Amino acid sequence: MCYNCGCKKPNDAHDKEENITNQTIRNAAEAMGMNFEDSIKNMNELAEIEISEHSEGVVHGHGLDHDHDHDHSKS
Repeated sequence: MCYNCGCKKPNDAHDKEENITNQTIRNAAEAMGMNFEDSIKNMNELAEIEISEHSEGVVHGHGLDHDHDHDHSKS
């Protein structure tokens, strides 16, 4: 769906490359040596954390307004 707009069309970027689609996730997964399904699961887990912390007004840890630089490379 462009995952960010809510249209429920996972392959439609609405002519805006900034929107998140299945292809965006596939590209990110490939860049990390992961598969699409695991990437979606990881995104879902993080989204639940972000939503929970944002709704609780958390200003530390994984907040919606914070950028985090993590090394996800595999040894």
